[in-house]
Amino acid sequence: MPRIDEIVGGGPELAQSQKEVLDLLEKHPDYLFRMHNDDLAGLKAWLTMPWASYPPEHSTFAVVGGKDYSLGTLRWAISTLNARGKIGKIKIHRRTYYGSHQGIEEARERLAA
Repeated sequence: MPRIDEIVGGGPELAQSQKEVLDLLEKHPDYLFRMHNDDLAGLKAWLTMPWASYPPEHSTFAVVGGKDYSLGTLRWAISTLNARGKIGKIKIHRRTYYGSHQGIEEARERLAA
């Protein structure tokens, strides 16, 4: 069950889940995520091992430090971060991807080339 500070996102302060997602996306600008369950599960696994240089296999991850966010919490964190302008989004092949501003800009440059 999520804590109130994890679900109330209207104020200027980011919830812990949002801070962790933002930090991970900014540390790894070469990755983009969709709101697809497989991508969210990969993000969830990576949040349990944020020191990893690439997303761990989410079928075999173990929760570390109690950071076992639901896919709904991650979906909310991504959409709220995007709405607040903390991360960006881009449509590629009719699919919407989310990532750090640096990652989105790199994707735009590659599409334009």
